[in-house]
Amino acid sequence: MKMQYHIVIVVILWSTVLVDSRKIRGISLAYRRFYKEKKSFLCIDGSKIIPFEQVNDDYCDCPDGSDEPGTSACTNGRFYCINLGFRPHYIQSSRVNDGICDCCDGSDEYNSRMRCHNTCRDLGQRAQVEVEDQMRAVNEGLHLKQQLIKEGINIWQEKQSQLRDLQRVSEELRTKLEAHRKRKRKAEGMMGFLKPQGTDPRKKKGPESPADFFHELDCDKDGSITFDEVQSNVVNRGEEGRVLTEQEAVALLGGSRQADLSRFQETLWRSLKSDGGVKIKDDPRSQVSTLDEDPNIKAAENDSADLKKIEEAYDTVRLEIRDLEETLSMDYGANKEFMYLQSRCVELTVYDKQSSVVRAAAAVVVVVKASRRCQETAIPAPRLLSVGPSAQLARPLPAARGKVTEIINNAILHYRDDLDLQNLIDFGQKEFACCGGITYTDWTQNLYFNCTPDNPSRERCSVPYSCCLQSNVEVVINTMCGQGMQSLDYGQASAFIHTSGCIDTLVNWIHSNLFLLGGIALGLAIPQLVGMLLSQTLINQIKDQIELQDYNHRHRSDPWR
Repeated sequence: MKMQYHIVIVVILWSTVLVDSRKIRGISLAYRRFYKEKKSFLCIDGSKIIPFEQVNDDYCDCPDGSDEPGTSACTNGRFYCINLGFRPHYIQSSRVNDGICDCCDGSDEYNSRMRCHNTCRDLGQRAQVEVEDQMRAVNEGLHLKQQLIKEGINIWQEKQSQLRDLQRVSEELRTKLEAHRKRKRKAEGMMGFLKPQGTDPRKKKGPESPADFFHELDCDKDGSITFDEVQSNVVNRGEEGRVLTEQEAVALLGGSRQADLSRFQETLWRSLKSDGGVKIKDDPRSQVSTLDEDPNIKAAENDSADLKKIEEAYDTVRLEIRDLEETLSMDYGANKEFMYLQSRCVELTVYDKQSSVVRAAAAVVVVVKASRRCQETAIPAPRLLSVGPSAQLARPLPAARGKVTEIINNAILHYRDDLDLQNLIDFGQKEFACCGGITYTDWTQNLYFNCTPDNPSRERCSVPYSCCLQSNVEVVINTMCGQGMQSLDYGQASAFIHTSGCIDTLVNWIHSNLFLLGGIALGLAIPQLVGMLLSQTLINQIKDQIELQDYNHRHRSDPWR
């Protein structure tokens, strides 16, 4: 009797478990509170109340399908896969007991002939490995980002220091420029005094129109005449040896310290035209040959040449300042993490995600155009895709640039060994206004231009003449103009030679003329392709003729002929 009592209790508990499992199959823990066994069941959308016995009875009663979460009766129903050990998820209820294992734990095929294996543990382990790999990539990327931030800040500070130095050099050159311009005006006044208009046959005809007089008086060609230019070029009649005072010069300009062409015609020109007691000094161009050797004239000519060099150096420094200011004005991120990529080319090789096979597009080249100079940087694609945009950076691999640098440095090394090579380098440096590979000090690699103290060459610490700033008025080229330039710093050397290297200039030229070079290459390739096509056509025609003759020979009517 006691044994029968225990059997009854076990049967009741087992039946209860079966009923509960049947009724709550396909329900997540979040929705289980709606399926507590009671007399009635309210559809989750609140549209209908049905007896609780009709839940999971394989007949769809609720419009939202909430009464059949564990069967395929409702087309809009959802079955919840618990997937213990992996990610739980919902599937369409139409997939329940359809003979295909959709849940990794096999719970969707509880009443079909398919016996599903529980693969949730294996999937969970693989997912955990992927997450760990991603976290390692993220940590590696964050570490790389910190390095880039540090290097970016150093580059930023270095460029700011360069900008301050160039601004200081620019201010010094500007001061020298103003001083030389004043000296030039005084020297021109002295030349006008020392070279009176005489009977020399080389004397040229003087100005006649107001515009001619105006341009004659405008020494610095800035479009206006100043009182000191009037002092240098205008004298009172009968007092040719006396320089006008500032008050007299201002009075001739109508009370103004400078005048344009229209004001000149209304003031000084009227005095000159009406013979009002003043006249233009003798034309400095009508000079007597005996005065050509005068030391004051030589000094004035030297001042004019120095002025031109200082103007060119000042323009070069201002250009460098503008480039640096443009570079520093760009946005490189909150912590300057992208400053490291400034002026670098980034090469991204794209791989297939599953097989790691290079796709048809083998490489994508991304040019970070931040300035005119460009270096190469290679980024492994898997790391780039997994780390994120803030850490998609890598160390530069200067392969192509290093090869070009090696070629140019080798040419510098053998500059004096081959006359054709020497002429080629001189032509390139003059054409592109550059000097050396990276900078003008690269010429120290040459045996003759080497800047070490034990070098006995007369060209020690020098650069080729093609590095010099050439003047359009020079008739004879000074081949020793680069003497000792390597011993000068950047600011001093830029007043006499080109200090920028030829590699960056050549790269910029190639980028600017890329379509032209591509067109030339295509133009050279098209005739070759046309010739190949015509040759193939001729070969096919010959084969057809041979086949036709063979056919006629085998099928002719008289075999004895």
